[in-house]
Amino acid sequence: MRLAASGLVLNLAAVVAAALAAGYTAERKREVNLPADAKDLELRIGWRDWQGAPLYPEQSAEFHLELVNRSQAAQTVVDLQNNIFTPVLQLYDARGAALGRYDPYARKQRLVGDMSRRSIGPPLTSTLPPGKAMSDDHNLWTYSPPLPAGNYAVAATHRVAEGVDVTSNRLPFSVVDARVESAAAGYDSALRSATVTAWLAADGSPGKSPRLLVRQSALTGYGMAGQGATPCGDFPHGARVAVGGYAPGAPLTRQGWVAVVWDGRAELIRHAFTSPQWRSGAFGFPLAEPVPVPRFPDRGHAVFLATGKTRDGFALAGAVVHAGAAAPPKPWLVRLAEEPKLAACAFGMEQPIALLLAADNGKQARLIRLDVWENGKVAVAARTVYTTPNEVLALAVTSEADVFMALEGGRRLPDRLAMVRLPLQGPPAAGEPHPMPGWPVAPAARALRAVQLQLEAAPGGGLWIALVDEQGAFRAGPAGGSLAKLRDGAGSPALFPHVSANFRNLTLACFTSRGRLFFGGQSER
Repeated sequence: MRLAASGLVLNLAAVVAAALAAGYTAERKREVNLPADAKDLELRIGWRDWQGAPLYPEQSAEFHLELVNRSQAAQTVVDLQNNIFTPVLQLYDARGAALGRYDPYARKQRLVGDMSRRSIGPPLTSTLPPGKAMSDDHNLWTYSPPLPAGNYAVAATHRVAEGVDVTSNRLPFSVVDARVESAAAGYDSALRSATVTAWLAADGSPGKSPRLLVRQSALTGYGMAGQGATPCGDFPHGARVAVGGYAPGAPLTRQGWVAVVWDGRAELIRHAFTSPQWRSGAFGFPLAEPVPVPRFPDRGHAVFLATGKTRDGFALAGAVVHAGAAAPPKPWLVRLAEEPKLAACAFGMEQPIALLLAADNGKQARLIRLDVWENGKVAVAARTVYTTPNEVLALAVTSEADVFMALEGGRRLPDRLAMVRLPLQGPPAAGEPHPMPGWPVAPAARALRAVQLQLEAAPGGGLWIALVDEQGAFRAGPAGGSLAKLRDGAGSPALFPHVSANFRNLTLACFTSRGRLFFGGQSER
């Protein structure tokens, strides 16, 4: 039976209104007309939004749980919401064998940490009138780690009274492999209490476009899903995704921006805990082969930035996007003398946006500073601030947004790395190149190249490197230390290495070739 999706509840008033509309009241009581058996109560489970279509790896398995009173009299039962040991979810494989049982207590342990010191009161009960129902929505991956490709089923058991349980139907679902085509990571706020990851994935079906998925981690660390990964629509092959960033001290809004850009078009999504609240719709964006600037400014409104090609050469393009605006955004262009290979931005809530662009002619690399106002007016013209015969491998911005960091590596000896510090005010300072311990090496002692590399600045200092080498292996470690091989690339090369540097913990991660997140280690900060 298909059940209607319930809306996202964002505040206490909405919860109370929903409870009144459902026709029941709730209070904490030990015993008030509790049913002696469950013969007149029906527990049923159905999909919340997804209608049972195959899920991509990490995509939220959202379902709707409903308890119905089939009797002619009111029943006082343990509520479906806000109780620590009920309902219990059961997960089954394709053969019907049990894979695990999960209760709300275990879920809270995953999401917020140690529950042993928390006081647990009597169960919350609700009086359910005849013919009425109470309901709740659940994401299975907040209880259990996401499952690999396969066929499964989920059911629920709810303890409606002491010693009285009612069990739902089994709801089948499936997970299919999907290849990640573009990915980006950022944070939920300037405080970095959680990591927000967005990616485009496709399952290879003919004529099927990549699906945008957005995930927010739990407070306990990046390895746990707090919300999502929520499907946010389909986009063309070749599109690229970006997650908005925050200025230091930015107001806490609990909302964020995700952008998708492709040839001549872009779309921005305002989300709350990964759930889309508003969409710009696709609008004209004046670049071919656009590459978004990572963590573009989120100032409440978005200042989306990307580099790419025009008929006249290379350019930086931007668009100011306000949630709720009726008219489409009006992008602007700033011409560039050469093609940027990499870009980063640093900004406050009102000042011009500082950009650092890395260009390379095959013999030397140049780092170029450009400062623009959010309306596209140039505040300080492009100028070269650093030149090196090495390659620039990655750019980053410190959490205080006052220093750019650049990682350079040798052209013939790619394991010879140096860090360049470029303050927004003042001259750059470059370190001496040195061999990076743990850098990948081929059997003939040849240093392998990094095909993908991310440099991440942790809160309070510290730089971390995550990379995928020519053989598809995933390695990561502190920039001032050594790299560790966290995943071999044989048979399933890693993709999109990244570092989640929350204020409480740091996690090293990548995607697999089948579209799953792989976590190579998490350390407490």
